[in-house]
Amino acid sequence: MLTATLLALAAAVIHAGWNLAIKQSGDRFVALWGQFLIAALLSGAAMLAFPSARHIAWSYALASGLIHTPYAIALAKAYDSGDFSITYPLARGGGALLAAIGGTIVLHDELTILGWIGAGIIFTGLVLLSRPWQAFRAGPGGADRQFDRALLWALLVSVTIAAYTIIDAEGSRRSDNPAYVLGGFIFGGASLTVAGVASGRGRQLAAVLRASGAKIGAGAVASMVTYAMVLIAVRTAPVGYVAAIRECSVVLGALAGWFVLGEGRGKDSADAHRRIRAAVVVAGGLVVLVVGR
Repeated sequence: MLTATLLALAAAVIHAGWNLAIKQSGDRFVALWGQFLIAALLSGAAMLAFPSARHIAWSYALASGLIHTPYAIALAKAYDSGDFSITYPLARGGGALLAAIGGTIVLHDELTILGWIGAGIIFTGLVLLSRPWQAFRAGPGGADRQFDRALLWALLVSVTIAAYTIIDAEGSRRSDNPAYVLGGFIFGGASLTVAGVASGRGRQLAAVLRASGAKIGAGAVASMVTYAMVLIAVRTAPVGYVAAIRECSVVLGALAGWFVLGEGRGKDSADAHRRIRAAVVVAGGLVVLVVGR
């Protein structure tokens, strides 16, 4: 259990940095597409270099890859529409909660009573962070309606996160080695490429790769490393536990939004403080969840 916890925590740190880079990129969908494409190419090369890596649960990898297309589209839309310190914690924390619930229903994983209390605390923190009652009460107008869209996109991201987390947990357990993650990246890059080409943005991708190929490549490697860590962890621990521990990155996201992107500073510092406090509540729920194990 200790190994799974450390892997999930390390994945959280890297993942928050990777998403911050996406938020700061110009065309977020194209940046995500480029990263998934490079990750797919690297994964394909690894498959050829290590024949034993081919013995994985391919049907699960295919399903996961297909789900990563709506995930990437929704993530780009969320970052286009709202602040990083709200959309990132909401998407990741919501995904962890749904994965925990889905893991118990679909995969028959178990969480203790204290673990479910921790999940409830996490949910409370997410509600305090997003304040959905304000979003749905918003009238017509620029900023409020923009926040409406950001909230809905972030919620959609959380649904896709839960879906591919559950699929990948089972696929990883059914595979005879951790290389299952390679198949997921291959199909993810392929499906996102089909969507990108169909939208007529192939030239944009080529231009972005020429201008920022090294940066996008680094992001691709980071995404592969973080998800490989998670899939190794779920081989020995319940998917809900691993997913929730990984989501300590929500605190890092809230802090990055304030300190790096300057969200809330200079116009409403009280709101920025609220976001951080809500993220700390989420972190407290994660601690309770860990103790519950």
